[in-house]
Amino acid sequence: MADDILINKADGENRPQAEQARLEQQASLSCLQPATPGWKTEAALCSARTGEGIPHVWQRIERFFRELEPKAVIAKRRQQQAVDWLTDLTREELQRRFERHPRVQARWPGMPRIPASRRDHRRLRRAHSIGGLRRLPGELRL
Repeated sequence: MADDILINKADGENRPQAEQARLEQQASLSCLQPATPGWKTEAALCSARTGEGIPHVWQRIERFFRELEPKAVIAKRRQQQAVDWLTDLTREELQRRFERHPRVQARWPGMPRIPASRRDHRRLRRAHSIGGLRRLPGELRL
């Protein structure tokens, strides 16, 4: 769930469809819990081409930070996002190592593979470094 929903391209011939999309999004919001406690999610229109709606969006962003930053809501969310990110990276790396282990491949030749690139490995190494670990865990032992 988002803290605000922005429908872009709300100009020219697109305006009626954009307004319909905004109404549908706004209606669906009444059935959902807000993404952030203490904040009411809104659906709004804008046009990057004409600039319409951009000042309103910017005011919403400023208000969001003005109201929620002093309550540490934003800091807590960022901290949780970092934990989730590191958890995902660790899980992916463990899955990759498990799948590539020769004994696993020998016992389960049809195992589905998760593609892993060097970039993913560097990203994981950086994440572990950020999290206080200085090296990747050792190879999987079977």
